[in-house]
Amino acid sequence: MQLKAGAVERLGRMSRRTLLSMASAVGVVPGAIAAAGCATIGGTTPPAGRQAGGAAVFMAWGDANRTRIRDGMVPTIREQTGVSAEWIHTTGGAEYYDKLQAMVASDTAPDLFLFAPSYFMEFTHAGRLRALTPLIKRDRYDLTDFPEASLVQYTWQGAQLGFPQDFPTRCLFYNVDLFERAGVPLPPKDYGFAPGSWSWQTFLAAARKLTVGDPTAGGTFGWNTTFGLRPYSVWVYTNGGELFNKETTESTITEPKTVEALQWLADLIHRYQVAPTRAFTSQEKYNTLFATGRVAMIESLPGDVNVFRSTPGLRFDVAPLPAGSGGAKAATGGGTGQGMAASSKNKDAAWEFLKFMLGSEAQLAHARTGATFPSRKSVQLHHEVAVPGQMPQSFRVFVDGQRYVRLDPQTTNWREIEGAIGKELAPLWDGQRSAREAATVVKGIVDPLLKAAEARKPRA
Repeated sequence: MQLKAGAVERLGRMSRRTLLSMASAVGVVPGAIAAAGCATIGGTTPPAGRQAGGAAVFMAWGDANRTRIRDGMVPTIREQTGVSAEWIHTTGGAEYYDKLQAMVASDTAPDLFLFAPSYFMEFTHAGRLRALTPLIKRDRYDLTDFPEASLVQYTWQGAQLGFPQDFPTRCLFYNVDLFERAGVPLPPKDYGFAPGSWSWQTFLAAARKLTVGDPTAGGTFGWNTTFGLRPYSVWVYTNGGELFNKETTESTITEPKTVEALQWLADLIHRYQVAPTRAFTSQEKYNTLFATGRVAMIESLPGDVNVFRSTPGLRFDVAPLPAGSGGAKAATGGGTGQGMAASSKNKDAAWEFLKFMLGSEAQLAHARTGATFPSRKSVQLHHEVAVPGQMPQSFRVFVDGQRYVRLDPQTTNWREIEGAIGKELAPLWDGQRSAREAATVVKGIVDPLLKAAEARKPRA
């Protein structure tokens, strides 16, 4: 399907490097992005921008802390850009998207809005997002301070259609005291580890030693994870497997390395009994189990760092996930996107508003409180984010993981596909199906969905 008229402005041809990056969007993204053909100014601080004047509205979800931070920036935005900024704050989830869609339908859409990466292709397909590449070129807006993958996930057909609000990567959190008490060597502190030294087998050996007593009655589990696609797909990638082919036109979930990884995760629960069942975790809070020493290792996000820092007596650190049989290293993540409505009548004002929110000042204001993890490389290891002398000592793992991050596929029905995969893998996690059986069912459902998505994929 063609993009709606006016939804995407005329763009130059996509560079070869960007094309390669887009083609590998579900894999590790190498090198430095050509940023949809835009010029940069060599790593310098982005210019303050023109005094655009006018007004612009930004719709976002978030807790009271984020609302306070955003509203507190309004006077500074006016002072630095001349723009009269206004926020629309809502709760997240379906309520947010229902309200956004209703505003679009009534021609009262905000000029700017947040969206999950899973909505990117849906909004692109519907012509909801304005191409920002012409504005980037006009202002020579510097993109070099953003991780390449964070830009790729909001790029389509050479157009930068969004920017990352944040860009967290997931990793392993572990309880230092429990490791020391069990006499288990600590996991590696960076991605430079030799695969043989931090493998699935060394991970399993550690998890077994860290599983103490009856974990369901006050003992300790060695490991715990959630059952979303990003938490379990990372094990597929570390084993050298894939969920889809490179063109995202077919599921590869039945391939041996992928099946092996999925079965491994189920075995951690039912065969090795080092991880809790889904039934148990539905009764216990994920972070609480870790904070209280009931679980020694979990998979989580940098957004939980401040939660664990504030837990009295908890000594924790972070590490990469272990390498599988092929020695591969991987992380998952993505954060939240933000873009400009194609229908915005305040393009210049909205662009200045967006640039301010992408700037170091706004990112640090959020990151120092743990509200988000910065998408700017220059802020990610700022001393108010990676606080010296505070846990985790290996904070850089979150940053280094961006070199290994695997992005969600770009399909117009990704939410439907992700939901189908999650539903059909649930019996595997509950010990009711083998990985081979579950994968076969998933492939039978997902392949037609991918075929339908390919037929209506937005074209330049």
